[in-house]
Amino acid sequence: MNYFQLIPIELIEILISYLNNDDFDSLNQAFSFNNLNWYIVFKYHFGYHKNVNIVEYQRFLGIESLIDKLNLKENIEELNNGTELSLSVNQLDKLPKEIGNLSSLQTL
Repeated sequence: MNYFQLIPIELIEILISYLNNDDFDSLNQAFSFNNLNWYIVFKYHFGYHKNVNIVEYQRFLGIESLIDKLNLKENIEELNNGTELSLSVNQLDKLPKEIGNLSSLQTL
């Protein structure tokens, strides 16, 4: 039984907004959340309005995770829209998978 069906959609939107990228990934694989208002979930999580769908929301979670992993100074919108990213100060053995969320990136 999917217990999420018993919870009002507004509460699910609030709960989902507290998840980080990895937790959201795990929960999204187990349950379908396509019917949520992702505009509201985005607002709760990131604190500003952006008209997104579930795929875009997850991409922004990935960018947020990348900022945390690499201690980047840029904010989410700067990374989302940026075409260039310098990682010269980071000592990386491999690139984090979240780097793939930077769809405008042209130079690394």
